[in-house]
Amino acid sequence: MQKVFRVKEQYSWGTLKVLLGLMVIVFTIDRIGLAWFGNDFLRRYLLLSSEGLGEGNVWQLVSYIFMHEDIGHIFCNGLVLFFIGRLIEMRDGGRRLLELFFISGVVGALVWLSVNFNRPFVVLLGASAGCLGIFSYFCMVCENRPMVFLLFFVIPIRIRPRMLLMITAGLEAFCFFTQELVGSNVANSAHLGGILGGLGCYYFYRYRHRYAKVIEEKLTKRGRMVDAVADDSYKLYVKSYSAQRSEIDRILDKINERGFKSLTEAEKNTLNSAKHLMHR
Repeated sequence: MQKVFRVKEQYSWGTLKVLLGLMVIVFTIDRIGLAWFGNDFLRRYLLLSSEGLGEGNVWQLVSYIFMHEDIGHIFCNGLVLFFIGRLIEMRDGGRRLLELFFISGVVGALVWLSVNFNRPFVVLLGASAGCLGIFSYFCMVCENRPMVFLLFFVIPIRIRPRMLLMITAGLEAFCFFTQELVGSNVANSAHLGGILGGLGCYYFYRYRHRYAKVIEEKLTKRGRMVDAVADDSYKLYVKSYSAQRSEIDRILDKINERGFKSLTEAEKNTLNSAKHLMHR
């Protein structure tokens, strides 16, 4: 069955505008600081590096997303975020867009760190991981909807989103093994991590209600079993007490007539059991 986007009746692109605005503002401040004042403050504290994390700068797992190397870098990421991100916000709202963007960005950062942890003085910057996470989520949500893709921004190609995602992931994996692992500065590992983050979000959002229902059913079943066991224990207690009542009366009469020393061990055990039941 073909999956389609169902756009909400009322929506705004407020979240998308904030993300794009932050990207542009941070990029502008960074470029002005470098060109006019020779100040690399933002780069020293916002770019992601293993050295920075070692110093406790954990915010770099997120802050690197808003840093970009040049105009072409921010333009490509902004283009993907604008065209795909607005569809996500129109369909699922701004909160979903934020979750996809930042979760994919963090997953991309972690994958990149796992690959480059032993490479000193390398840094990660750019929103590519977050944008690819949004892109992969879109391709899965609307996997069979035909779309027109501009190859090299010129040649129109009609292709289904899932196929486009497979091609993108394949190219990133190829570049990862042939470029990044041999010393390239292109963070293909972060791109692959972003794709994985988007796919993880898709499956979580799709199946979380099913898992929640299963867990709720198991908890309800367990609660019923506990109630049943408690109920059976109560019935067993009443039945046991009723069955022993005549025997207890006989033993008490014997104590009144002959004294406690006249009781046998079995009769004493019966009294102890009756005492335990009476205090339950």
